Order: sequence, then structure tokens, then C-alpha cells
Amino acid sequence: MTRLAALMLVLLTTTAAMAADAPPTPIDPVPKITVSGAGEAIAPAARARFNIGIESSGATAAAAGTEGARIADAVTTALHRAGLPAADLKSTHLVINPQWVYDDHTHQRRRNGFQAETTLMIDTAALERLGGWIDVALGSGATNVSDPVFAPADEAALRHIAVSRAVQSARGDAEVMASAAGGALGSLLQLSSGQGAGEPVPMMRAFAAAAAVPGAPPTNIQPGDIHVSATVTGVWRYIEGAAAPSR
Repeated sequence: MTRLAALMLVLLTTTAAMAADAPPTPIDPVPKITVSGAGEAIAPAARARFNIGIESSGATAAAAGTEGARIADAVTTALHRAGLPAADLKSTHLVINPQWVYDDHTHQRRRNGFQAETTLMIDTAALERLGGWIDVALGSGATNVSDPVFAPADEAALRHIAVSRAVQSARGDAEVMASAAGGALGSLLQLSSGQGAGEPVPMMRAFAAAAAVPGAPPTNIQPGDIHVSATVTGVWRYIEGAAAPSR
């Protein structure tokens, strides 16, 4: 046997020995059932949050801001007289920006005063008073009102109910699948939650346009219910045989 043949024989023998000693590729022997479930929870609206907007202008930033503050004070006073609790007025936000116009002679923009935007944020549980307060605000100098955003009394509790129902739905489907396959559902191996969502509630729009019409009927707002949904994905052990335990 030549030296080259002997060397190749040694290499082949070593490779075979190493292959025999290497551990086999692990294969998961546990059959599993993976199911997604969805759940929903519904509760009446308990609070509403909306913004009251006030636009004002002036030759200077100070003048625009002063005029906005004057109107905001008039709107706030009118709302308190109409029954809005002081604690329900959460914040006041002011933004002042220059106004620009295009000059046809110089073909350049030139500043034409300033505009101030004052925003009052209202957060209240008196849902039956919303329409009246919106009318009062617009009648006292406010220029626009945002759509109210409604919330339940306990948003976290509502989501927990939706998640619980999603888990029950997933497990119920997994049990049906296991039974249909001739076995039973074993222990839970993994459980993850997807993103839930709150369903938007229809609201009244174009408040400013309605209030500007003389003799227009009062603004009417129907809060409706809050819908919260959740999804989960569960992985269970599958046990073969109809006599296998269900848990």
C-alpha cells in the first residue's frame, strides 16, 4: 500500500469514527396543537375627552396671544357658568405662528401678522352635558371643537376580560381539534397575546358649522358603547388516544 493510500484510509476511518460519535440531530417528539383565539369585551362609555379650539390674530405675536387669552377666558367663564366643574378643564395650550402672504410685486413672501391657536382640553364624566357645553363654547367665541374621545370606567379591566375570552376561545378550539384527531389536549406549552384594539365610537361632527346657524337645534351626542378586542395564540401538547387526560 502506498503512503498516499494509507493516509486516505486513516482519514476515512477517522471521519467515520467522528460521525459515529456525533450526537443525532434532536427531533422534537412532542406533537403539538397551535391555535389562535379572539375575544371581545363591551362596556358603556363613562368619560369623554375633547378639545375646544380658539383662533385669534394680531399685528404682533403679543397681540394675537392676548386676544386668544381674552377669548379663552370668556369661553372658560361661560363653561363654568353652564356647570362645567373646574377640575374637568385639564389644560390650556397656546401656539403662535406668523402669517405669510405672497407679494406679487416683489415675488416674495412677507409677514402679515400673527395667528394664535389656543386649545382647552376638557375631560369629564358628565356625558349628558357634552352637547350643551359644546354649544356654549362655540357661542362664547370658540372656533372649533374636536370629536369627543370616549373611554370606559376601567379600560384595563375591560381589556383583561377581552384577553380572558380570547384564551378561552383558543383553548376551546384546541380541545375540539385534539378530539377530532382521536386524542386529547395536554398541558399548555406556550401562550402569547396579540395586539387588541378599541373600536371607534360614532360621534357628532362639524360642531362649528351647526352652531353658526341661527336657531339650530342643540348639539346632541350619543356616546354609545366601547368595544375592546384581543387576540392570543396558544400551543398545547397533543396526547394520542381517546383515554388520554384532557389537561
